[in-house]
Amino acid sequence: MQLVTIDSREVAGRPGVLLSDELILDLVAAPRTLSESQWLPQSVVSILAAGDDGRYHVAKMLEAARNPSAAADLTTSGALLPLASTELMAPVRRPGLMLVAMAASNSHEPEPPAFIKGPATAAGHGATVTIPWAHDHAVHASAMPVAVLGRPLYQGDAQAAEDAIAAWTVATDISMPEPAPPVDAGQWRSYLDSKQFPGAFPSGPALLTRDEIDGTEALTVELRINGVAGKPRSFSVSDAPALLAALSRRYGFRPGDMVAFGMAAAPIDDRRPLRHGDRITARFGERLTLDTEISFPRTEPKARR
Repeated sequence: MQLVTIDSREVAGRPGVLLSDELILDLVAAPRTLSESQWLPQSVVSILAAGDDGRYHVAKMLEAARNPSAAADLTTSGALLPLASTELMAPVRRPGLMLVAMAASNSHEPEPPAFIKGPATAAGHGATVTIPWAHDHAVHASAMPVAVLGRPLYQGDAQAAEDAIAAWTVATDISMPEPAPPVDAGQWRSYLDSKQFPGAFPSGPALLTRDEIDGTEALTVELRINGVAGKPRSFSVSDAPALLAALSRRYGFRPGDMVAFGMAAAPIDDRRPLRHGDRITARFGERLTLDTEISFPRTEPKARR
């Protein structure tokens, strides 16, 4: 199933699930109409944390909502929403921890290098991301597959890590490129700071629960800038548990935390810095499409003397 967070009056949004390519079932409003389940999930994370039980309850509501008579009642009550005109937040509104883990370039490295993206960097499908610097600072984007956890994990083995992965999605990391050596402390600080501005980590539009992903498949992600496709990248799902277990030696994960998997040796998707008005599309195979628009602050003309 594909879980989404609906933009609503609630700060954290409302959990929903895609009923079809055209409709979203609001999981907070649905139990008022559907007698099949009175379970009221508070968020997408609460569904993931409930594990098999959470997926079972959502599946029951989906099954009932596909009945034509129920669908009419759901539409009248506002629980069945058109996908095209419904605003979505990031599927996990404010993750406690977001990591970007780079696949180790050296196979002998025991733990993959990683950096943290702050909760404020989260953004959803269709967001306009404003870069907080002028155009003379190069900013690039990279599409990455993301594992979303449904269980706590700390210093666990590969099996515990595999069991902790509850869903997958796609994200776009937007930041300055890593500075070339030699690098001084100021350059490195600027590079790390460039990863933390609001909207620097769009994800979504939905979460694919683990039953949608074959544990042996290769996840293909692709970044497009204004419709021009970069080189697709592939990540094997079977590699995720060992990488996640290694990260858990120094990070404590909770339900809703997200780990994106980048490629340390891969070239930047786009061969030029981002520009004002660029439209970025991150594709997760044929299953997810994440759109983002880039904006730069206007520079005021210098006053004449």
